[in-house]
Amino acid sequence: MLKSRCLRLSALLAAVVMVVSLCASCGEGSSDDGKTKLVIWAQETDDVLFGAIADYEDENPDVRIVIETQGSTSLDMAIQAETAPDIIWGPSDYVATYGEKGQVLDLTEFGADEVRDLFTDACWNVANAVPDKIYSLPFDSNIINFVINRDMFDAAGATVPTTYEEMITAANKIKAHFTGDGYYAYTAPYGCGETLYKAWGTFQYYWWLWRMGGDIFNEDQTKCIINEQAGVDALQRLTDMIHNGLAPATYAGSEFYTGAKIAMIEDTTTGFFNVGVASNTANFEIAMMPVLKEGVDPWTGMGLYCYSVVSTSENPELAYDFVEFLCTGVDYQITYCKPYYFIPSLIEAQEDSYFKTSDWKVVLEQAKYAKATPGVDNWISMDDAIYDAINQAFTGAKTPQAALDAVAAQVDSLLNK
Repeated sequence: MLKSRCLRLSALLAAVVMVVSLCASCGEGSSDDGKTKLVIWAQETDDVLFGAIADYEDENPDVRIVIETQGSTSLDMAIQAETAPDIIWGPSDYVATYGEKGQVLDLTEFGADEVRDLFTDACWNVANAVPDKIYSLPFDSNIINFVINRDMFDAAGATVPTTYEEMITAANKIKAHFTGDGYYAYTAPYGCGETLYKAWGTFQYYWWLWRMGGDIFNEDQTKCIINEQAGVDALQRLTDMIHNGLAPATYAGSEFYTGAKIAMIEDTTTGFFNVGVASNTANFEIAMMPVLKEGVDPWTGMGLYCYSVVSTSENPELAYDFVEFLCTGVDYQITYCKPYYFIPSLIEAQEDSYFKTSDWKVVLEQAKYAKATPGVDNWISMDDAIYDAINQAFTGAKTPQAALDAVAAQVDSLLNK
């Protein structure tokens, strides 16, 4: 997330219902009434999850499903204490780590491969980043979108960009037209030292990195490669936006949504609808991410929440059966996603008339080109180090190459701990 932090910064502003706290009864196979008991760890619970449980229990009267919040207890600790749940809900980038540690099950043995075609490729691939393993079924997602202020574009005579070159042309037109203090063509999370924005700042760099054809790690995640040419070029381009006066040195996200002084930004789907559309301060539009390098897809970032079966469950087949029941339920996904402006992972759910507006059509097209941060141990420490490195380039303390060379070595040392 930020592990999924970055994509849920605005998404998690949605009201959620917190349920009973974690207790020592987690993972027990039977309840006081003699029914088979399944425990789910969930932190975002609402009527959809409760409704799905009620529906499942109606169809399976010998089963009782209990929701409990994870609290501060890690899955590692719960497994060691024999208090782990049967099912865990959480961000996709944790799943790979859980799976590689043997803490969640490969769901292939329960037939998960048979439902694969019900989900979008992007959501499935993000939920199951480890080759030949199915550690989770996806549920809801949120992506980063390219958002413009149509009013400022029209005033400057600028065209919505589809490539990097067009983006710079548009930015220069906007800069030339709007000459007062605080007017900028673009803003990104530069110079934000607060913990809240650190992972948001690095994630911004990652989707530029991906659109330049680079990546954070090599294919088997044994070496950090952000200091290769694609990574350096991505950081140089972001740095140039500041040095050429096209973007402020510190993040101006809130100023964008006042509708007056910033023309381009990247934001979550939920942020666009909850803040941009709701503000009604300007004509905000979603567009596809500009292509940064010929032949490379317009990649963006995705945050995805999914469900997995814990390896210590006494009833793993039954636990998977409920996970499949919930995650393949079209009505459950539609009902859950609409109020929060989340994106369903089911192809059929995305066919609902709600998602047929012009903005949603662009969102769903952009979602085909979405990746997530990697699920590796020590990721948060790595992410923090990368944040410090890219800001050294933004401030001019180091060249992009020097900053990324240093942090690649630092990340490698963390990777091999």
